[in-house]
Amino acid sequence: MKTSEILNQLKLRGKLLYYTGWFLIAISILMIIPLFIDSRLVMGINPWIKPMNFCMSTAIYVWTYSWLLHDNDIQKPWHTSLSQA
Repeated sequence: MKTSEILNQLKLRGKLLYYTGWFLIAISILMIIPLFIDSRLVMGINPWIKPMNFCMSTAIYVWTYSWLLHDNDIQKPWHTSLSQA
């Protein structure tokens, strides 16, 4: 399965979670700017690395949740509200 096919499937499975993932990826990309501007170090690491990694990992989690939520056969009220948004 190609990457474009996976992204199309994610969009079909849950638009809200799909766009939330992209929003988090965009924030991660924006955090690259202060990464190079801010010269501080906290325990030898730039302080912008942690929030950038958090946004990226949360985006992957949201997309995985969207994928698995669609495969769940049990219809629950929160399931339909999240996947239909």
